[in-house]
Amino acid sequence: MESDWSKKFLMRNGERRVSPIVLVFVALQVLLLIVFLVSMAQLKDDNMAKTDAEYYANKPELTIVGLADKYPDLTEYDISNIQKKVFDIISENTSSLDTAVEATIRDDSFHARSFNENTKYMNAIIDIPSLEQSYEFYYSSNAVLDPEVSTYVLCLDGDARIIYENFECKSSDSESIRGRIIPAYINYLNPDFDYFSIYLNPDKADTIVISPSVTYNNSETTKADYIREAKESIQSLGFSPEKYTYYVRTLADVNYDNNR
Repeated sequence: MESDWSKKFLMRNGERRVSPIVLVFVALQVLLLIVFLVSMAQLKDDNMAKTDAEYYANKPELTIVGLADKYPDLTEYDISNIQKKVFDIISENTSSLDTAVEATIRDDSFHARSFNENTKYMNAIIDIPSLEQSYEFYYSSNAVLDPEVSTYVLCLDGDARIIYENFECKSSDSESIRGRIIPAYINYLNPDFDYFSIYLNPDKADTIVISPSVTYNNSETTKADYIREAKESIQSLGFSPEKYTYYVRTLADVNYDNNR
Protein backbone atom coordinates (compact mmCIF):
# COMPACT_ATOMS: atom_id res chain seq x y z
CA MET A 1 0.00 0.00 0.00
CA GLU A 2 1.39 3.39 -0.98
CA SER A 3 1.91 6.01 1.75
CA ASP A 4 0.49 9.51 1.57
CA TRP A 5 4.00 10.83 0.82
CA SER A 6 4.57 8.41 -2.05
CA LYS A 7 1.13 9.22 -3.43
CA LYS A 8 1.98 12.92 -3.50
CA PHE A 9 5.33 12.19 -5.16
CA LEU A 10 4.07 9.66 -7.68
CA MET A 11 0.69 11.15 -8.45
CA ARG A 12 -0.36 14.44 -10.00
CA ASN A 13 -4.02 15.22 -10.61
CA GLY A 14 -4.81 11.56 -10.05
CA GLU A 15 -2.29 10.36 -12.65
CA ARG A 16 1.11 8.78 -12.10
CA ARG A 17 3.95 11.12 -13.02
CA VAL A 18 6.89 8.72 -12.20
CA SER A 19 6.85 4.99 -12.86
CA PRO A 20 7.92 2.87 -9.84
CA ILE A 21 10.17 0.86 -12.20
CA VAL A 22 12.02 4.04 -13.14
CA LEU A 23 12.45 4.89 -9.48
CA VAL A 24 13.89 1.46 -8.71
CA PHE A 25 16.28 1.70 -11.65
CA VAL A 26 17.51 5.15 -10.60
CA ALA A 27 17.95 4.01 -7.00
CA LEU A 28 20.04 1.03 -8.12
CA GLN A 29 22.25 3.26 -10.25
CA VAL A 30 22.82 5.63 -7.35
CA LEU A 31 23.63 2.70 -5.05
CA LEU A 32 26.13 1.25 -7.54
CA LEU A 33 27.78 4.67 -7.93
CA ILE A 34 28.16 4.99 -4.15
CA VAL A 35 29.67 1.49 -3.89
CA PHE A 36 32.09 2.27 -6.75
CA LEU A 37 33.24 5.55 -5.18
CA VAL A 38 33.74 3.95 -1.79
CA SER A 39 35.73 1.07 -3.35
CA MET A 40 37.98 3.46 -5.29
CA ALA A 41 38.64 5.51 -2.17
CA GLN A 42 39.51 2.36 -0.23
CA LEU A 43 41.81 1.11 -3.01
CA LYS A 44 43.60 4.46 -3.11
CA ASP A 45 44.08 4.37 0.65
CA ASP A 46 45.40 0.78 0.49
CA ASN A 47 47.85 1.64 -2.27
CA MET A 48 49.10 4.64 -0.35
CA ALA A 49 49.41 2.63 2.84
CA LYS A 50 51.19 -0.34 1.25
CA THR A 51 54.21 0.89 -0.60
CA ASP A 52 56.64 -1.71 -1.91
CA ALA A 53 59.03 -1.17 0.99
CA GLU A 54 56.27 -1.42 3.58
CA TYR A 55 54.85 -4.57 1.97
CA TYR A 56 58.11 -6.48 2.25
CA ALA A 57 58.96 -4.95 5.62
CA ASN A 58 55.89 -6.67 7.03
CA LYS A 59 56.86 -10.05 5.57
CA PRO A 60 59.28 -12.64 6.99
CA GLU A 61 62.91 -11.89 6.14
CA LEU A 62 64.46 -13.80 3.23
CA THR A 63 68.21 -13.99 2.74
CA ILE A 64 70.22 -15.54 -0.08
CA VAL A 65 73.30 -16.53 1.89
CA GLY A 66 76.63 -15.37 0.47
CA LEU A 67 75.19 -13.61 -2.58
CA ALA A 68 77.20 -10.43 -2.04
CA ASP A 69 80.40 -12.43 -1.47
CA LYS A 70 79.94 -14.40 -4.67
CA TYR A 71 79.27 -11.32 -6.79
CA PRO A 72 80.79 -8.19 -5.19
CA ASP A 73 79.63 -6.01 -8.12
CA LEU A 74 76.05 -6.25 -6.84
CA THR A 75 74.74 -3.28 -4.91
CA GLU A 76 72.46 -3.53 -1.88
CA TYR A 77 69.64 -2.39 -4.17
CA ASP A 78 70.39 -5.24 -6.62
CA ILE A 79 70.39 -7.82 -3.84
CA SER A 80 67.18 -6.46 -2.33
CA ASN A 81 65.36 -6.69 -5.67
CA ILE A 82 66.57 -10.24 -6.29
CA GLN A 83 65.52 -11.38 -2.83
CA LYS A 84 62.07 -9.79 -3.25
CA LYS A 85 61.54 -11.73 -6.49
CA VAL A 86 62.63 -14.97 -4.81
CA PHE A 87 60.32 -14.22 -1.88
CA ASP A 88 57.38 -13.82 -4.29
CA ILE A 89 57.81 -17.28 -5.84
CA ILE A 90 58.32 -18.87 -2.41
CA SER A 91 55.02 -17.29 -1.35
CA GLU A 92 53.34 -18.83 -4.40
CA ASN A 93 54.53 -22.27 -3.33
CA THR A 94 54.10 -22.01 0.46
CA SER A 95 50.70 -22.00 2.14
CA SER A 96 51.96 -20.34 5.32
CA LEU A 97 55.17 -18.35 5.51
CA ASP A 98 55.71 -16.75 8.90
CA THR A 99 59.37 -17.32 9.77
CA ALA A 100 62.65 -16.03 8.31
CA VAL A 101 63.95 -18.00 5.33
CA GLU A 102 67.53 -18.69 4.28
CA ALA A 103 68.29 -19.72 0.72
CA THR A 104 71.69 -21.11 -0.28
CA ILE A 105 73.35 -20.99 -3.69
CA ARG A 106 73.95 -24.49 -4.98
CA ASP A 107 77.60 -25.39 -5.51
CA ASP A 108 78.79 -25.07 -9.14
CA SER A 109 75.52 -23.46 -10.27
CA PHE A 110 76.58 -19.83 -9.89
CA HIS A 111 77.56 -17.87 -13.02
CA ALA A 112 78.13 -14.13 -13.14
CA ARG A 113 79.63 -11.68 -15.61
CA SER A 114 79.99 -7.94 -15.85
CA PHE A 115 79.91 -6.95 -19.51
CA ASN A 116 80.52 -3.26 -18.95
CA GLU A 117 79.94 -0.67 -16.28
CA ASN A 118 76.19 -0.84 -16.80
CA THR A 119 75.48 -4.52 -17.45
CA LYS A 120 75.70 -7.18 -14.77
CA TYR A 121 74.52 -10.73 -15.39
CA MET A 122 73.94 -13.61 -12.99
CA ASN A 123 72.39 -17.07 -13.05
CA ALA A 124 72.17 -19.57 -10.18
CA ILE A 125 70.16 -22.34 -8.54
CA ILE A 126 69.08 -21.67 -4.97
CA ASP A 127 68.02 -24.31 -2.45
CA ILE A 128 65.90 -23.70 0.65
CA PRO A 129 66.43 -26.65 3.01
CA SER A 130 63.88 -25.48 5.59
CA LEU A 131 61.10 -25.53 2.96
CA GLU A 132 62.60 -28.25 0.71
CA GLN A 133 62.28 -26.01 -2.34
CA SER A 134 64.66 -25.10 -5.19
CA TYR A 135 64.53 -22.46 -7.90
CA GLU A 136 66.66 -21.04 -10.68
CA PHE A 137 67.01 -17.31 -11.16
CA TYR A 138 68.37 -15.02 -13.86
CA TYR A 139 69.32 -11.43 -13.19
CA SER A 140 70.60 -8.62 -15.39
CA SER A 141 70.99 -4.98 -14.48
CA ASN A 142 69.79 -4.20 -18.03
CA ALA A 143 66.37 -5.84 -18.41
CA VAL A 144 66.52 -7.77 -21.67
CA LEU A 145 62.95 -9.02 -22.04
CA ASP A 146 60.85 -6.44 -20.23
CA PRO A 147 61.98 -2.91 -19.31
CA GLU A 148 60.25 -3.33 -15.93
CA VAL A 149 61.71 -6.75 -15.06
CA SER A 150 65.38 -7.55 -14.45
CA THR A 151 65.00 -10.78 -12.43
CA TYR A 152 63.24 -14.00 -13.41
CA VAL A 153 62.81 -16.83 -10.91
CA LEU A 154 61.75 -20.17 -12.42
CA CYS A 155 61.11 -23.73 -11.40
CA LEU A 156 63.93 -26.14 -12.24
CA ASP A 157 63.64 -27.53 -15.75
CA GLY A 158 65.50 -30.85 -15.51
CA ASP A 159 65.03 -33.92 -13.30
CA ALA A 160 68.79 -34.24 -12.85
CA ARG A 161 68.84 -30.91 -10.97
CA ILE A 162 65.87 -31.64 -8.68
CA ILE A 163 66.88 -32.66 -5.14
CA TYR A 164 63.51 -32.20 -3.41
CA GLU A 165 61.41 -34.74 -5.27
CA ASN A 166 58.19 -34.04 -3.36
CA PHE A 167 58.23 -30.35 -4.20
CA GLU A 168 55.64 -29.50 -6.86
CA CYS A 169 56.82 -26.13 -8.09
CA LYS A 170 54.68 -23.49 -9.75
CA SER A 171 55.74 -20.11 -11.08
CA SER A 172 53.84 -17.07 -12.34
CA ASP A 173 56.80 -16.50 -14.69
CA SER A 174 55.86 -18.71 -17.64
CA GLU A 175 58.34 -21.45 -18.44
CA SER A 176 58.31 -20.15 -22.02
CA ILE A 177 60.38 -17.26 -20.69
CA ARG A 178 63.34 -19.61 -20.39
CA GLY A 179 63.35 -20.06 -24.14
CA ARG A 180 63.52 -16.28 -24.56
CA ILE A 181 66.08 -15.67 -21.83
CA ILE A 182 68.86 -17.73 -23.41
CA PRO A 183 69.04 -16.04 -26.83
CA ALA A 184 68.58 -12.62 -25.21
CA TYR A 185 71.55 -13.09 -22.89
CA ILE A 186 73.68 -14.72 -25.57
CA ASN A 187 73.44 -11.42 -27.44
CA TYR A 188 75.40 -9.81 -24.60
CA LEU A 189 78.39 -11.97 -25.49
CA ASN A 190 79.08 -10.18 -28.74
CA PRO A 191 80.94 -7.19 -27.24
CA ASP A 192 83.50 -9.71 -25.91
CA PHE A 193 84.54 -10.73 -29.43
CA ASP A 194 86.70 -8.44 -31.54
CA TYR A 195 86.69 -10.55 -34.69
CA PHE A 196 83.38 -12.44 -34.79
CA SER A 197 79.83 -12.33 -33.51
CA ILE A 198 77.44 -15.11 -32.51
CA TYR A 199 73.68 -15.50 -32.58
CA LEU A 200 71.05 -18.22 -32.55
CA ASN A 201 69.82 -19.18 -35.98
CA PRO A 202 66.24 -17.81 -36.13
CA ASP A 203 65.18 -20.81 -38.26
CA LYS A 204 67.03 -23.44 -36.21
CA ALA A 205 66.92 -22.68 -32.50
CA ASP A 206 69.55 -25.34 -31.74
CA THR A 207 72.20 -23.80 -34.01
CA ILE A 208 74.69 -21.09 -33.04
CA VAL A 209 75.89 -19.07 -36.02
CA ILE A 210 79.40 -17.63 -35.79
CA SER A 211 79.96 -14.73 -38.13
CA PRO A 212 83.63 -13.70 -38.57
CA SER A 213 84.26 -10.01 -39.12
CA VAL A 214 87.40 -10.71 -41.18
CA THR A 215 88.19 -13.15 -43.97
CA TYR A 216 89.74 -16.29 -42.52
CA ASN A 217 90.05 -18.43 -45.71
CA ASN A 218 87.93 -21.25 -44.24
CA SER A 219 90.79 -22.56 -42.13
CA GLU A 220 89.61 -25.54 -40.06
CA THR A 221 91.97 -24.52 -37.26
CA THR A 222 90.46 -21.02 -37.16
CA LYS A 223 86.95 -22.46 -37.24
CA ALA A 224 87.79 -24.66 -34.27
CA ASP A 225 89.15 -21.65 -32.36
CA TYR A 226 85.96 -19.67 -33.02
CA ILE A 227 83.78 -22.54 -31.83
CA ARG A 228 85.87 -23.14 -28.72
CA GLU A 229 85.72 -19.47 -27.71
CA ALA A 230 81.97 -19.32 -28.37
CA LYS A 231 81.38 -22.46 -26.24
CA GLU A 232 83.43 -21.08 -23.36
CA SER A 233 81.44 -17.84 -23.39
CA ILE A 234 78.08 -19.64 -23.48
CA GLN A 235 79.24 -21.85 -20.60
CA SER A 236 80.11 -18.72 -18.61
CA LEU A 237 76.42 -17.76 -18.68
CA GLY A 238 75.39 -21.06 -17.13
CA PHE A 239 73.99 -22.48 -20.37
CA SER A 240 75.07 -25.82 -21.78
CA PRO A 241 77.11 -25.25 -24.95
CA GLU A 242 76.78 -28.90 -25.92
CA LYS A 243 73.06 -28.55 -26.67
CA TYR A 244 73.91 -26.50 -29.76
CA THR A 245 75.49 -27.19 -33.10
CA TYR A 246 77.85 -24.52 -34.46
CA TYR A 247 78.10 -23.09 -37.93
CA VAL A 248 80.91 -20.72 -38.92
CA ARG A 249 79.90 -18.51 -41.82
CA THR A 250 82.23 -18.66 -44.79
CA LEU A 251 83.27 -16.06 -47.35
CA ALA A 252 80.79 -17.67 -49.73
CA ASP A 253 77.98 -16.98 -47.24
CA VAL A 254 78.99 -13.33 -47.04
CA ASN A 255 79.17 -12.98 -50.82
CA TYR A 256 75.77 -14.66 -51.13
CA ASP A 257 74.22 -12.24 -48.64
CA ASN A 258 75.76 -9.25 -50.39
CA ASN A 259 74.57 -10.23 -53.86
CA ARG A 260 71.07 -11.56 -53.37
